[in-house]
Amino acid sequence: MKRLFTIFLLVFAVAGFAWSGHDALTYYIVSTMPDIMEIGVTITPYAYENIDTRIYNTEKANFDDYLGRGYNPWEDGGLFIPVFPNPEPVNNAAPLWQILSVYSYEPDLGMDQDLELNSMQKLTGGSQGWRHMEYRLLFIKLGEVSRSVEYFSYLSTEAWNMGDPYWAYRFMARAIHYLEDIGMPFHTFPAPTFELLKLICNFDKWYIAFTNYHYAYDFYGGYRLWTGYEPLINAIKEAEPIKITDPRKAALKLRRYARRKLPEVYYEMKKLMSDDLESGGKEFTTKEYFDELVSTKDTSKLDELTIDLLSKVASYVKGYILYMRGIQGW
Repeated sequence: MKRLFTIFLLVFAVAGFAWSGHDALTYYIVSTMPDIMEIGVTITPYAYENIDTRIYNTEKANFDDYLGRGYNPWEDGGLFIPVFPNPEPVNNAAPLWQILSVYSYEPDLGMDQDLELNSMQKLTGGSQGWRHMEYRLLFIKLGEVSRSVEYFSYLSTEAWNMGDPYWAYRFMARAIHYLEDIGMPFHTFPAPTFELLKLICNFDKWYIAFTNYHYAYDFYGGYRLWTGYEPLINAIKEAEPIKITDPRKAALKLRRYARRKLPEVYYEMKKLMSDDLESGGKEFTTKEYFDELVSTKDTSKLDELTIDLLSKVASYVKGYILYMRGIQGW
C-alpha cells in the first residue's frame, strides 16, 4: 500500500500546460458580448508592487506589453494560427476585447515558472503546475489554480478602485486564464484511477504515456480552436452565462465538472491515439498531426466531449465577466 501511494504521488509530477488557444477561446467568448467589444482602454504602466504580493519569474516574464506583438508560448508554435487582429495600440489605447484575449495567455508566458512556492510543488511538476492545476486524492490537495482565480480577481478590483481600468482588465484576463485552466480534465487529475495502477508494472512507460495524454489533449483543444472548428466555435458563442457570486467557489465547481469528464476523454483518446501516445514514436504537437488524425479517424466523440467542456468553460467565463462588471460597475 505504501508503494502504491508513493506511485500515485510521483505521477502527479507532470508539468502544467493547459488548454492551448487561450487567446482564441477568450476571443470567441467576448465576441458574443457586444458591450465588451465596444470599450476602449487607455494603457497605463504597472504600479502594483505594494499590493501585488505574488512571486513571479521576472526573468521570463516582465509584464511587457504584448499588444501588436507575438505572444504565444513556444510549445504552441506548431499549432498557433491567429484568429483575431492584434494591432499595436493607437494613441496609447486599445479595445477591451483585445486586452482580454491577448492577456488571457499571459500566465503561460513564464511568469509562474521556476519558482519556489511550496514544498509539495515538485509533485505537480514545479511552480507552473502548482499554480495552474489542482489535484485531489483522498485528504491530499496539490495545486492552487482556484486560488489563482481568486487572487487576480482581487487585484483586478483593487486596480479598478484605484482608477486604473487597464490593469483591472489585465488582471482579470489572468484570472480568466486560470478559470479556463481548471476546466481542463487533465488539470484535475492525471488519469483515471484504474489506469494509474499500470505504473506498478512499468513506471517509466506509463509516466511518459500519462504525460503525453495530458499534452495531447491540451494541443487538440488548441487545434480545434485555432482552426475554427465550427461546431465548437458556435457552442462557445452560444453558451449561456452561469451566475457567479464567488470566483473561487465557481472555479471549484467547474473543476468538479471537468474531473467527472476525465475518464471519457482519456478512453476516447486511447481509442484514437494510444499507439502514438503510449509508444512515444510520433510527434503530436503539430497541425499536420491533427489534420491527419481528423481525416483518417472518427474523432466525433472526442469532439463532442471537447465541445461540452469548452462550452461549459465559456459559460463560466461569461458569468465571471458579468460578475466582475457588476461589482466594479463598468
